[in-house]
Amino acid sequence: MLRKYKYIILACALGLASCESLDQQPLDRLSEKTFWTSEKETLFAVTGLYNGWESGSQIFYMDCASDNSHNDFSHEGFQQIGNGSFNPTNPGNASSRFTYTHIRRANWILENIDKAPIAADLKKRLTAEVKTLRAYRYLDLAILFGDVPLITKTLAIEDSAVPANPSRSIQIYRR
Repeated sequence: MLRKYKYIILACALGLASCESLDQQPLDRLSEKTFWTSEKETLFAVTGLYNGWESGSQIFYMDCASDNSHNDFSHEGFQQIGNGSFNPTNPGNASSRFTYTHIRRANWILENIDKAPIAADLKKRLTAEVKTLRAYRYLDLAILFGDVPLITKTLAIEDSAVPANPSRSIQIYRR
């Protein structure tokens, strides 16, 4: 019986001892500290920005928000945009299409791409792609909403109350 307790105590002692530290980087997902370490990860970030940036049906149906076409289905949300009745409580299709999500992602990439160990010409090309996608999003926002905040860096939630810039002064391509 005493021998049985010795084995239990020995097993517990070995089970509690470990060769590895428990304070490791997350191994099941990417983290800010370890992401920008290769060309593959940089391409992953830029390619991810293309995910959901535009839908072919959205381009086609945006004609319904102008005098070029008409959409008979009010549940799709283009009538509210076309007749100018959309607002914060009835945003129509604008609530899902026109957000700062892609702009925030683009700003995050632009802030961090210099950390990546990639060739200068590839970095220049990827930076131009990201700036173009960000400019496209700002074009959408400015067309529908007029004056919108021009945000060119990643903001914390407490800093997100940014005044709108006049749409005529938004010069995305120079930034």
